[in-house]
Amino acid sequence: ASPGTPAALAAVARESGDPARLADALAATELALAERPSDTDMRLLQAGLLAQLGRRSGAEAALRVVLDARPDSAPAANDLACILLDRKNEGPEPEAIRADLIRVDLAEAEQLSRRAIAIAPMAAAFHDTLARILARTGRSDEARRSFETAIQLDPTLAAARNGLSQLDSQRAMTE
Repeated sequence: ASPGTPAALAAVARESGDPARLADALAATELALAERPSDTDMRLLQAGLLAQLGRRSGAEAALRVVLDARPDSAPAANDLACILLDRKNEGPEPEAIRADLIRVDLAEAEQLSRRAIAIAPMAAAFHDTLARILARTGRSDEARRSFETAIQLDPTLAAARNGLSQLDSQRAMTE
């Protein structure tokens, strides 16, 4: 990306993790989107910045816009799956309703994750996302296979190695 572009600003901001830089990069993406509202690459960049700033509902909305325009966007599908996986569903609703909302989020997250993998089967991070979803829903054997696939595709993927290690620890405690 050329220096001074929203993508370049975002790359520097993301690497630094500095909230002020992230906010500046987000402002640049929003200016670009004001000029080109249908630019799905810019919208995907916006979603990533919003997520990194902890503004998950905004990130979710941006990712849904991307997926409406480009249902074949594997990164958008995977990123939205991650947001749904991590959503806490905390609110004034009774606990049973929150549990139902979490189940719905996890079902959608799994569907999105599988879509991302169907589009980009060699993306180790997408297999890691699916594995985390499967682990969260108690499907340890399927999660293990997905973590192992992620590790085969990218042996340096620490998240998958950590997830597999957690599954092994859980298995050891129940045996």
